[in-house]
Amino acid sequence: MIPVLLIVLVALAAAAFLFLLPVDGRYRIGVRRINLIVFWREVLAASNKALERATLVTLAMPSAANSGVGPNSNDPILVGVMAGIVTNSFTSPTGVVTGNCAVDFEGAYFLSVQAKSSLSPSTGKAINPGDPVYYDGGTKDATTNVTYGGTIDANSGATFFGNSLDALTSGSTGVVRVRLPGAKAA
Repeated sequence: MIPVLLIVLVALAAAAFLFLLPVDGRYRIGVRRINLIVFWREVLAASNKALERATLVTLAMPSAANSGVGPNSNDPILVGVMAGIVTNSFTSPTGVVTGNCAVDFEGAYFLSVQAKSSLSPSTGKAINPGDPVYYDGGTKDATTNVTYGGTIDANSGATFFGNSLDALTSGSTGVVRVRLPGAKAA
C-alpha cells in the first residue's frame, strides 16, 4: 500500500511542478494539463479495461444469415438486446468467409422502417421524430446470440432498437434515420 501511495504522491508533485514550467518559453497550462490526463489514464487508471468506448466491436457472426453468406454491411442486427449495424460483410469482397463482422452500436443510420404496430395482421401506426422503433422477428443464433433478418417497425412488443429521427405515415414503409441507443445493455 505504501509504494502505491508513494507513486501517487510523486506523480501529483510532478504534475504540480509541470504546471509551473514554461513550454517553448511561454506558459501553456493547457498542454501540461492534457499531458497529465494522458499520464493519469495510461499509468494510474484501471488496467483491465478492454475498450475505451465499446461502440465498434468485432464479433463472431452466424453464417446462416443471408443464405449462408452471413450478415452484409448495413444489416441491422441484435446482439443479445443491443441494437447494432454490421459495418463490414461476413464474406469479404474476395469471397473469403471471415466468420466475424464489425458491429457499430452508436450513431444514426438510414434504415428501412415499417410504420406498423403489427405485421400480421397488418396494423398501421404513424412514426414521428423521436418515436421508438423496434426490431421485430428475425432468427436468433444460439451460438453467437445474434438475431438477424428482422424488420424495424413500431411494434412495442418487440425489442427496442432505437429512435426514428424522421416521420413516416401510418402503414407506410420508408428509409429513415434511426438513432441507435449506444452500447449499453437493457
